[in-house]
Amino acid sequence: MIKNKFFFFGILISLIANFSCSHDDDSGEQVIEPPVDNFYIEGYHGFYAQYNGYLFPGMEYSNMVTFDYDESNRITKRNGDMFHMSPNSGGGGYLHDSLYTDLVYINNKVHLEKKELHL
Repeated sequence: MIKNKFFFFGILISLIANFSCSHDDDSGEQVIEPPVDNFYIEGYHGFYAQYNGYLFPGMEYSNMVTFDYDESNRITKRNGDMFHMSPNSGGGGYLHDSLYTDLVYINNKVHLEKKELHL
């Protein structure tokens, strides 16, 4: 008998908890914030990015990724990219300063071109 009382008490508490809200706070409308015109990222350290591998420590490179912008505050170049080492070397890779990606804007699309500086 006492088990039945606890069972019905549990059912009552769960019903009260599930149906106690009189309305849904989410109106279903999506609020889109306007972009900030002067917002840009100068760069980031490779430690904070997710690369397919791990960064090899102790290299003489900066492990920084930086960006160049045009007059419309659009990214035009990403400086620094992951250079993967041979799997036989035991190392993962490192951010090499001579690797970069050009971004070209054509007809509301962005084309990415990976390139390398020849030093």
